[in-house]
Amino acid sequence: MGSHLLAWYCRPVEDGIWAKDVKNALGAYTPCAAHTLVLLTSYLALIGACMFRMWRTWRDLTIKRYHLRSRLYNYMLGLFAIYFLAESLVRLVMCFSTANVDTKTGLAPFEKVTVIITVLAWFSVLVMIGVENVVYICESRLYIRLAVIYVLVGEIAVFNLFYSVMNFFNQLVFYLYTSRIIFQFLFGILWLIYTPHLNPYSEYNPIQVKEHQGSVEYEPLPCGEQTIPERYVSLFSRLSFAWMNPLMQLGFKRAITIIDVWKLDTWDETETLNNRFQNCWVEEQQRSRPCLLRALHCTLGARFWLGGVFKIGYDISQLVGPIILNYLLQSIQQGASSWNGYFYSFIIFVGVTFGTLCEGQYFQNVIRVGFRVRSILVCSFN
Repeated sequence: MGSHLLAWYCRPVEDGIWAKDVKNALGAYTPCAAHTLVLLTSYLALIGACMFRMWRTWRDLTIKRYHLRSRLYNYMLGLFAIYFLAESLVRLVMCFSTANVDTKTGLAPFEKVTVIITVLAWFSVLVMIGVENVVYICESRLYIRLAVIYVLVGEIAVFNLFYSVMNFFNQLVFYLYTSRIIFQFLFGILWLIYTPHLNPYSEYNPIQVKEHQGSVEYEPLPCGEQTIPERYVSLFSRLSFAWMNPLMQLGFKRAITIIDVWKLDTWDETETLNNRFQNCWVEEQQRSRPCLLRALHCTLGARFWLGGVFKIGYDISQLVGPIILNYLLQSIQQGASSWNGYFYSFIIFVGVTFGTLCEGQYFQNVIRVGFRVRSILVCSFN
């Protein structure tokens, strides 16, 4: 079922130009992968950035608002957006395909989806430019610029791929496609260098948010104090460091002060660590040749070796990834079932996720052991 759905969506031509003349592992699925994985995601990012900026313009009452001194530059950007919107609509209505080099008629489903998302993206840009002509904010401009860069990089990457088969394109379609890339490049340059001259929006005063000077009210913990909650959270929260979300959210809203930081748990306090070390050192002194490293190992060895276990897990994930990727490429080249590719891709995803979790835990455990060793030694030799 999955392979039939993929074949319907991509419409690959087994003995076509993409399969014979383009040397890569995707073969006949090359244009589908390029449109879906590169263009589609970049235009979705542009839509999200535009919607977020418009939402902040109208809904975030803490942001200072401005008027544009001159709307001429914005009008020029709007004309570019109208051109890209009209060009995408013409491609959709007239079924001008930029991926069809095998004389098939119409647009494949993947191209229709990409063109529709492109239309929505440029419509979002046009609406956002219209909003900026009325009310302008300085916040979130970086998101728009990053999204525009993402779109330009995606378009150039796909154009570079299609340029290798330019001799098989319809000349009119190829010239239209090339002109669109050139105009998009000019639009990107104009957008990136755009620094508007602004006047304050006299009819609006932003809401002043007062920063709390006292301690932050986190969720109550079993210990009765606002100590670090790591010991009391679930396994998933500990592995993913989700227990730090309240502190991260506070840091996003305002600068964090010493009052906002959690207190150390008892297992990290110098007094607790020193008492445990002194007990181990007393036992070590009963040996014929006492050793400081053995005493430290008795005190902190469990967490140190736990970090080693996570390090081994991370190294295994790094080793398994290229091996599974090799199997994936072999299965594609041998024309195996698409479900083999899905399985190998899922294994790679699991391996990368597992490696990321292990790497984070490894660094957290080893660095914590280092801090504890320093705390013990400083306390013991003072």
